Formats: sequence, C-alpha cells, structure tokens
Amino acid sequence: MFRGTNYNWKTTIRQRLNAGVCELCGKKHKDLLEVYVIRNLTELENSDWELAMKAKRRKTLVVCPDCHKRIHS
Repeated sequence: MFRGTNYNWKTTIRQRLNAGVCELCGKKHKDLLEVYVIRNLTELENSDWELAMKAKRRKTLVVCPDCHKRIHS
C-alpha cells in the first residue's frame, strides 16, 4: 500500500465480489464470481468489456463465469 493514501484495493475487490453482481452483464449471481485482470489499461481496444474497464479506469473486472468465457473467446 502506498504511504499517504487510504486506498486499499483488496477491500475494494472484496466488496465488489461480495456484492454478487457481474460488472459486465449486470446480473446478480449466487454463484462464484471471477476477477478478470489485465496488466495495463493501454492494452485495451474497443470491445464491450474493454470499454467497461476503460470507463471504470480499473485493471480488474468482476464477472460471472459466462462473461469470463465470453471475454476469452
């Protein structure tokens, strides 16, 4: 964690996972959600999931298994 900041990314990811909502399709899921991670935002192009990550300015996206499969196809 960086000095002088109160930002804790682990808590943020934990909260997003506990919310149980896929950040791509928006559906609430009781099943296990997954975290999709990229190395750098500059690697992104213009598919729907890439645009969602750009809009959120995050290198992580909490998604359901179906959306995760769609990302990799």
